[in-house]
Amino acid sequence: MVGAPNDRLAGPAQTPLALWGSAGGAGACRLTPVVVFGLIPVIDLLIGDDRRNPPEEAEPRLAADGYYRWLTYLYLSAQYAVLYGPAVLPFLALQAVVGCSLLEVVNYLEHYGPARQRAATGRWPTPDPDGDGSVAGPRR
Repeated sequence: MVGAPNDRLAGPAQTPLALWGSAGGAGACRLTPVVVFGLIPVIDLLIGDDRRNPPEEAEPRLAADGYYRWLTYLYLSAQYAVLYGPAVLPFLALQAVVGCSLLEVVNYLEHYGPARQRAATGRWPTPDPDGDGSVAGPRR
């Protein structure tokens, strides 16, 4: 249909997306390394460092701080809700549940997986995370 709202020309902000979409299929595969390894680093150099960010020396302290970590999680969820609408929040919750479930599956397989066999006494041996014979794990 000619003149429909979706037929208008792309504006300046939509031009990169229009180029990406017009590349289609194999063209997008060729364009991805150019964008990731060429365009993004050049833009990063032009913009420079954000002086409002904490310094690199503060990163271990912030990573250990539970309040900062949860604040980051909430802020990212709010960003997704603003960008894509509140309808994205159930998908984020589902992603969190699936991620935690997968972590539990990996933990189970590491401790009780197919490589674990019964000892000569018929009992299951205690998991040895280090492989050094100690049950306590690494000393800190």
